[in-house]
Amino acid sequence: MKEVGWPGNVKKYLAIGILVGIAAYIVIFAYVYKGNFIRFVDIIAHGNPNDAFTALLLRILVSIVHATVWFFVIYALRKVDYVKVLSITGVALFFEVIVPIGGVTEVVKILLAIKLRLLSKEEAIASLLIHRVLTSLGIIIVTVISLLAIKASLATCLGLLIPAAILLSMNAALCLVPASKRIEKLLNRYGRRFGYDFEGLSYAYIEKLIRIRRAVPFILIAFMFVILERLVNGFYGIFTASLIGTHITLPVSLLTFDTIYAILWLFPIVTPGQLGIYEFIQTGILSHLGINLDEAAAMSIISRVIYVFGGYVIFAVFITLLGLSVRSLIAELSAPTANKASREDS
Repeated sequence: MKEVGWPGNVKKYLAIGILVGIAAYIVIFAYVYKGNFIRFVDIIAHGNPNDAFTALLLRILVSIVHATVWFFVIYALRKVDYVKVLSITGVALFFEVIVPIGGVTEVVKILLAIKLRLLSKEEAIASLLIHRVLTSLGIIIVTVISLLAIKASLATCLGLLIPAAILLSMNAALCLVPASKRIEKLLNRYGRRFGYDFEGLSYAYIEKLIRIRRAVPFILIAFMFVILERLVNGFYGIFTASLIGTHITLPVSLLTFDTIYAILWLFPIVTPGQLGIYEFIQTGILSHLGINLDEAAAMSIISRVIYVFGGYVIFAVFITLLGLSVRSLIAELSAPTANKASREDS
């Protein structure tokens, strides 16, 4: 049996992304710490290491709550196994850390939901797009409340609310795209080249949206978990700050550890998990909100370490439960490109 390897294009993008991320970290240390690594260590040494475990648990809890939102959106369509939804989410979320391709989380969710016969492609697409709308709506609500709580300046309000509003608008518009017959024809024209058939997608998708609309109680429960996810992110930020001996309030933590995703989602993904980009943006927001620049950078770097470690723990557990491997999944994600290349070579 031929062993499944990592496709060459994924290796190339991953290598380039990691190099860009490393370059970003070099810039951070050169600018913030003037190349003095001891200063970074000294900041960390003043923190409370006992909060590391709590921060890690909260990071893992964020992923669990995120999966629960999707579970209740799906439940508006059909009864599903919660453990499978949780497992698919845990695997998909970590993929954005290792594959620097925009939308890879959603692609992996759809791929696994169909592969494991949890959902049809129309159900997977409809539930994920509704999930995105609910999440972006929750982010903008929590952002408004947090900005009011800290009595933020007009510039700060505009800087954080405009990306959140754009994200909500984009997700709402994206939710309508699969319902278009014209889009269905376009997808069919290109999809058939790679063995994908989208015939009847628009009609089936509209039918799924109608079913979701009729199950309002489940959508309301899902939205409650969206708000809970925001709050858990906020408390995660507080405990991360405590690791370097700094205290931040819940509103500030929500703006810097949750609203930040509204900004990140508008950026093209060029590094695995936005490595370096996340740190630059978060450090800038924290500094703007009154945190010392060197402490802000240290907080962001520690957050990255916890994020990757916590994500890997979830990923390792659930990919084992699903009986899958990283290489096989990446090979499936890259299959269309590989098929196209093989046809061109022949």
